[in-house]
Amino acid sequence: MSCPHASGAAAYLKATHPSCSPAAIKSALMTTAYVMDPKKNDDKEFAYGSGHINPVKAVNPGLVFDASKADYIIFLCKQGYNTATLRLVSADDGVFTNVGLPNSTYHASVYMPYSLNATVEPSVLSFSAIGEKKSLTVKVNGPKITQQPIIASSIVWKDGVHEVRMPLVVYTVLSSAFCSYNNIPHCMKKFSRQGSSMYHRNRIPGNMS
Repeated sequence: MSCPHASGAAAYLKATHPSCSPAAIKSALMTTAYVMDPKKNDDKEFAYGSGHINPVKAVNPGLVFDASKADYIIFLCKQGYNTATLRLVSADDGVFTNVGLPNSTYHASVYMPYSLNATVEPSVLSFSAIGEKKSLTVKVNGPKITQQPIIASSIVWKDGVHEVRMPLVVYTVLSSAFCSYNNIPHCMKKFSRQGSSMYHRNRIPGNMS
């Protein structure tokens, strides 16, 4: 039932902002969603995503993460896809775009539980026009996670009017479930034998991400 609801919300945003890309519409729905309680579901964001969508709030998200072909190329390369597979895909720049107030400054607040640490560079984004683009880097570090396989956290950008929430998930896998990105079917068999429902359902590869 989530598909027709999400599709209708996306169509509503597209009708309001015809020039928005699919990635920008998806971003608006994700960053303005109602936050779910991670204590009520062990799989956390792997179960409920960014939360419960709020189409009315998504119409004016403030900031959107627009994704281009270049962003998808980088993602697929890190998943083990080779040059031959990606040869027909062209590259463009992908950035963080202001769709809120022309003159605005967003400050980042990091909500990271336990002993992990997350830094955002830069932690302040200042815009002087609608459509202006900025880039940022998020780094997460800390000790090995042994007690809890999934840690739900977030980064929230605020300008006094908008709140742009970036869900951030840190997870580990079973120590014996190592596999190559180029041998995913074999990896999935290992997960199946381990009997870990969360890892098997969500096809999580053998690394912390």
